[in-house]
Amino acid sequence: MARVKGGFVRTRRRKRILKLAKGYFGSKHRLFKTAKEQVGKSLLYAYRDRRAKKARLPQTVDRSYQRGCSPERLVVQQIHVRLETGWRRSKPQNAC
Repeated sequence: MARVKGGFVRTRRRKRILKLAKGYFGSKHRLFKTAKEQVGKSLLYAYRDRRAKKARLPQTVDRSYQRGCSPERLVVQQIHVRLETGWRRSKPQNAC
């Protein structure tokens, strides 16, 4: 059987993972093994949170109509309030 050295396939796979890990802290953007673990977790979190965002949409629409404004306006106002008060604040105040 012929010897397999990996070649460009291995390099391309590693580059793809390290490119996705750009901006992570410490070894998570330098070392392939830790970068692969973190990228996998990040992709799972992104998938989960996209589904959660879609699940929250009906609640947002109900709240906006109770407050007397459109859903788009409510979301925009919530974003502005969070930017003014800090992004870690859990619930915006005085939206609509």
